[in-house]
Amino acid sequence: KHFNKYDIVVSNPDFEVALPFIVVGFHLLKESNQNARLFYILPSDFFEASALRSRIFKLLDFKIEIEYKLGHLTYLENDPLGQKLTVDSLFVLKRGRQNKFKHDVVNARLAGML
Repeated sequence: KHFNKYDIVVSNPDFEVALPFIVVGFHLLKESNQNARLFYILPSDFFEASALRSRIFKLLDFKIEIEYKLGHLTYLENDPLGQKLTVDSLFVLKRGRQNKFKHDVVNARLAGML
C-alpha cells in the first residue's frame, strides 16, 4: 500500500507507545528530503529512562538534532498554568547517526520561547 510522505511529522504520543510512533514517523518522512524532521513531545529522559529505550535509540538510524526543554507543563485545558512533576521536551529528530550522542539543548522556558 502507498503512504503519503511528509517533510515534517509532529506528535505528542503517550510515552508508553512512543517508540512505535517514532518508527512510523520515520517511515512517513520523505527519504529524498535531508531536511525532513520529526517533532515529538516526550519526557526529557525518554531515551535514557529505560534500558530498552536506550538500547533501541543506540540501534536505530536517527539522532536528536535539538531538544527544547519545556519544563513542568501540564497541557490541561482546565489548568493551563498548572505544573506536573516530570519535565517534557520537544525533540527534533532526523535520520542519520553522525554525532548521534551529542545534541544541543535549549531551555525553552528560560529563553522566553513559551
